[in-house]
Amino acid sequence: MSFEIETARLIMRPWRQEDLSARCGYATETARASIDFGLRAREEGGAGLERIVGITHPENVASQRVLQKAGLRRVGEARHYETDVLLFAILAAGYRAAPEQK
Repeated sequence: MSFEIETARLIMRPWRQEDLSARCGYATETARASIDFGLRAREEGGAGLERIVGITHPENVASQRVLQKAGLRRVGEARHYETDVLLFAILAAGYRAAPEQK
């Protein structure tokens, strides 16, 4: 399935991780916290978004794994700024924050 990413009403939160902190779990922890805030209802202190979408380059397996560990599922491919990307998503409907890991 292929999509063209619509940028209207889209909140973009890019991240980049330096090699020094790679494989420490920081990216996954950050992604989970961002998703929890984004999908939590406004009356509960969140942003009240209906869905969160993540994109990665097809060759960026590490970022794909972060998105999957954070609860997003691959839903297809897309074009973003004239570049092929993989598309991941999670919906607010039925979302529950993962219990904090120790």
